Amino acid sequence: MKAYLKVYHAIRQQIQSGEVPVGSMLPPEPMLEKQFSVSRTTVRRAMLRLSEEGFIRIQQGRGTEVLSPLSSDDTFHNASSIQEILSSFDRPFAVHSCCIDRIYADRTIAGALQIPEGTSVYQIQRLLYHDSSPFALMKNYVRTDLAPNLEQYAGDLIDLYELLRKKYHLVFFYSKEHLSAVAAGFMEANLLNVRPGTPLLFCTRYAQTQTVPLEYGQIYFRTDQYALVVERQG
Repeated sequence: MKAYLKVYHAIRQQIQSGEVPVGSMLPPEPMLEKQFSVSRTTVRRAMLRLSEEGFIRIQQGRGTEVLSPLSSDDTFHNASSIQEILSSFDRPFAVHSCCIDRIYADRTIAGALQIPEGTSVYQIQRLLYHDSSPFALMKNYVRTDLAPNLEQYAGDLIDLYELLRKKYHLVFFYSKEHLSAVAAGFMEANLLNVRPGTPLLFCTRYAQTQTVPLEYGQIYFRTDQYALVVERQG
């Protein structure tokens, strides 16, 4: 077994068993290197896989937070449909406070977009309202080489995939999403108009065209305004 997989399986087992509780922070990379007697690159590959499967959230400057004890095998088996439900069906949602700027990709964003760490990427931040109330805080990351001058469309952005299709001929083909429950931090609480510590639904999304990554997204949903309904058969 490859070294990074040994680290991945060991940490995943600690999360699933509750040895490392949800909401706690994993040790920093230098400590994990010593603990498993591996290189920094090996640790980062293991962390990236854990992040992609929704077990952890890597936050630059803050550390690595444990998100969920669920196994990656605990999926929506035989799902025939998955519907997004808002609290009121008869009123459309609206985009508020859209901002597009450039940042340097940390290792999570870089891994998702398949670019070197430290590469400049677009960060798109939006607050979605429904029925005059905020229900979702969205952060999307897009490669600058695929969508040059994307910031000029900040005032027109509603559907990111539709914008990328029309302006850059980038067509959505496939996505993978990881869902977990998190507690609202100070920033999320203020933007979504909830108390700090309120349970939120956190979605990490990886989307791509047939050939290249399309975007990487992080979305916080208010659970009193938004829900997923899964139908299964078989």
